Amino acid sequence: MLILIFFHETDLTDTILEFCGQFNLPPKVNTRILLAPRVVRDKKQLQDLAVRLKEYFQIDEQDIEIKTGETINLMSEDLKRSKPDLMIFYPFKARTGLDQIFHRPLPVKVTQVSTCPVLFPKGNLRPIQKILVCDSGGQETKPLSTYTSKLAQVLALDEEITVLHVMSQITAGPGVRGQQLRMEADDLIESKSPEGSILEQDIKIIASSGIHPTAKVRHGFVDEEILAEARFGDYDLVVIGAHGSQGWQRYLLKDLARNLMVIMDRPVLIVK
Repeated sequence: MLILIFFHETDLTDTILEFCGQFNLPPKVNTRILLAPRVVRDKKQLQDLAVRLKEYFQIDEQDIEIKTGETINLMSEDLKRSKPDLMIFYPFKARTGLDQIFHRPLPVKVTQVSTCPVLFPKGNLRPIQKILVCDSGGQETKPLSTYTSKLAQVLALDEEITVLHVMSQITAGPGVRGQQLRMEADDLIESKSPEGSILEQDIKIIASSGIHPTAKVRHGFVDEEILAEARFGDYDLVVIGAHGSQGWQRYLLKDLARNLMVIMDRPVLIVK
């Protein structure tokens, strides 16, 4: 597994390095670091930082590259060249107000350009032990749970993983009756409903890595319920799928992933 860590500024605290270092577990993981600050005021500072990163992550000098230029272009070039399994992008800074309406936030651009899952460290960073997987029931279902299973093996911790599905009139799949919209996870699985089948599949895939995940259902607006569960369960990482809906759902849910990226107050992993 190859991880690309893209640092967009030079002010790197021990907290962010420790968080990113969780994924640097040889021999399972190879790490490549691209240091591309928006403003270069001191070249020596960059060189000293490169030395610090090399020692911290215990990687070879050729695996740390210092570049300057337009962020998205630099990222696209490196993604094509290195073909990573995961990209960590820091820092996360989202636009607000009218600026958000007329300009796409950089994290959104990063997600659109990336050819692999993207992790945005934000909020209170700490060791990842509780993971919330948010399954919308779209076409990305299997990759979402499969990648979570792979990630759990890389972290090599005793993670607690919860698979969440929000029952909503908007996101309910074809054939879902009104009664099923009020069911809990175990009832949905037992009833063999479309949503229950999705949850059951997620549980089986993640359990194949030796972890025993929990299925959970919430009822209401999708982004609000995901944020509420993330806070209620005090999860260390929230995993969501990149938007993959089609037809009428595409227009109703087109901003779901973007909204979650912005409002979430903890690390977010977008799986494509």
